[in-house]
Amino acid sequence: MFTKHLNHYQKFLSRSRADALFSPKNSITQSRITCQIHQCFDSLATNIRSVSTNTWAVQGLSCHCIKLTPRRIPTTSNVSLRTDSDRLRKLTTHSNLCTGVSTKFDPFVKNNLNQLSIPTVRSFSSSCHNFSTAVEHKTGYKVYHETENKLLYAMVSRIPELKDSLAPVFTYVEEEDLITDSEFEKLTKTDFSNADKSDILESFKKITYYMYEKEDNLTHPSFDNICQALVSSIKDLSDDDICKLMYLLQIWSPKCYRKDRNYFDIFAEIDKIQIERLSQGNNYYSLDQLLLLIDFWSHLNLLRSSNFCKLGLRKLLNKSHQLNAKQFVQVMFYHCRNRTFHPLVNTYEVELTFEKRYDQLTPQEIAIVLLAFFKSEKQFNNKNIPVKVGKTFIKHAQELDSISINGFLKSLKFYFPFAHWNIMHQVCDKLCQILDNHSHQVLANAATVSTKIDVYHADLINKVVEKAIENKDLLRIKDFEKVLFPVMIYNHKLKQPELVDIVTEEFLSDKRQPEVAQYPKTIISLVHHLIMLNSFNHKLIAMCMDLEFLHESFGKKLSGYNLPKELLAIDFSVAIEAPEYTGPRLPENLRHILCKHYAWRKPGELFHNQVVKSDELGISIMSKLTQLLGGKEYVHLAYVLPHFIRPDILFCVKDGKPVPIPVGMTDFVYMNPHPPVPTGKWYAIVLMSFSHQVKNTENHYKGNFMCKTRQLKKLGYEPIVVSAFEWTDETEQVRDKILRDKILGFLNTENTAVSVEG
Repeated sequence: MFTKHLNHYQKFLSRSRADALFSPKNSITQSRITCQIHQCFDSLATNIRSVSTNTWAVQGLSCHCIKLTPRRIPTTSNVSLRTDSDRLRKLTTHSNLCTGVSTKFDPFVKNNLNQLSIPTVRSFSSSCHNFSTAVEHKTGYKVYHETENKLLYAMVSRIPELKDSLAPVFTYVEEEDLITDSEFEKLTKTDFSNADKSDILESFKKITYYMYEKEDNLTHPSFDNICQALVSSIKDLSDDDICKLMYLLQIWSPKCYRKDRNYFDIFAEIDKIQIERLSQGNNYYSLDQLLLLIDFWSHLNLLRSSNFCKLGLRKLLNKSHQLNAKQFVQVMFYHCRNRTFHPLVNTYEVELTFEKRYDQLTPQEIAIVLLAFFKSEKQFNNKNIPVKVGKTFIKHAQELDSISINGFLKSLKFYFPFAHWNIMHQVCDKLCQILDNHSHQVLANAATVSTKIDVYHADLINKVVEKAIENKDLLRIKDFEKVLFPVMIYNHKLKQPELVDIVTEEFLSDKRQPEVAQYPKTIISLVHHLIMLNSFNHKLIAMCMDLEFLHESFGKKLSGYNLPKELLAIDFSVAIEAPEYTGPRLPENLRHILCKHYAWRKPGELFHNQVVKSDELGISIMSKLTQLLGGKEYVHLAYVLPHFIRPDILFCVKDGKPVPIPVGMTDFVYMNPHPPVPTGKWYAIVLMSFSHQVKNTENHYKGNFMCKTRQLKKLGYEPIVVSAFEWTDETEQVRDKILRDKILGFLNTENTAVSVEG
């Protein structure tokens, strides 16, 4: 019976936590919440011994309980949750017995704190709204929400080989460790200048425990004496004592900003002393000790601020071949948090170690390493690794949780060799099978996993769209944009045409406006996708074109260096395809700036002192057409649509004869939509490069290319498509025939300068 209702209790506790955080600060509300929580705890504690096989669920529940500690609930109420300690201890004790992980700091930390506060992935996936980092500021200090890194740490913490290199996580204070008000007042007034270092640390411990439920941070003048004395004594503390001090700082970390006085002084001095000891040589710190200290810094959210961590991680990665497989995973987890490798790290050596240790890692551990490379924006030099990753995903996808699936998908979409596109197609097949069993967090990465190498999988897109519609209230606006991207890029015919209306409605709703303000590029990208799909919503377009919105989002000085190219595409597309639109447009001078910024280079010109290989198609076609029409005066190369990456080749025909390009059509970049001069029938040879065609589907053109041909027709140019597939590998004679055949229907070939043998 208990097992059956355990998930219900977890969901309730998650809701109660939200009530406690965001409900009005009145004692009646909090009394009700507290009473309900007590009832849950009583029922669970009574039946806890009946659960032997659901350890993961008990651990997840423990995490929910921890998040409801008094520190997270406004202190204006007289209600205390201290009575939950005994109930909570029953839950966590049983959880620890099931996992069998021992504690390293038994004399100092009385319970297994490490296991207590870290949930398993499955329990988090049901309650965590998203995997992205989120930091809120409430009552003057930071409140850290569950993030992707916490989920990854849950995996790391369950690796038994790492029990000696993982630091304990602070959870709660025992009743017997609390001091009275008078004792606290006495300690804050004590002069510690001549006190023993052990007494200073013990006093700081008592003060810290006393302040556990309080909102004041270390910047308060009352703590100046103890903090100054502590900073002076750190150089004389043993490594064990420094670990104890860093454990205590976990209580202060959510309340303090990084540069707050006293708090900054303490961790900066710790950092300095640890660097001195690490630099002594002779392996002052063992491998486990070094990892343990870095883990303490990780719990304080100060990995990036610690020079000791930067130096330590650099040393570890430059000798990554000395790490065993599990230690390598732990080190890579810290790089997930750092989101970068030290510039002096030899990433090729790291990649080589990963390849050698690959078969010793579980799929979940592989996901951690993959995320470290992805977040550090490091592509694999060895093409065998992405292929092995794809095969591992296909084989073990059914066993993976949502966070691990995201790790694999992010890595695969970041880099995958097209030569093995069939493996990517199998990855998409597997995703179709398992998508129903996972949370909405995987949808964005599932939608875009194959877009970089242009592997089209219609069933996967339909499945992602179906799941997105079902979970529309849970998705972020960034997720909607990513779900719509493959629909646009592959010119996919939706089975659920209501998706466009749903996305539009979500972006216009009041509840989404804070997200829109936070991610302005997302709404611009989404409107661009809709326009490529020939859908024009005037309200969304007006939001993107609003000058005040652009200034707030991108700064007062707007230019091509800070504005996305999609903004120019929206402005041009509205003018061409939605003349009935009466809302704001880009100022003319800004439009000209963007046109010059994005459309300036003629094919054949050097780009960063290098020849652009893709220019060969345009140059050769231009040359052949010039010969065929009889001279350069009949051919003009121009950016008719400067919001697309390539210019088009224009020519005019009247009565079967080419017409010289008039003066009004000689601009290289058209700053505004420019219909042709009425001197005859105008044609535009559109260069279709390899990237414009879906590679694994024959005669399937991409959405942006189809939009370009559509807009050229709207302006009055008849598009003639010349594909790189049909042109690149052919002889000069065959190329002449290809071009002649394409214009044979409207050009009198007797007037041409070149005759081609049929």
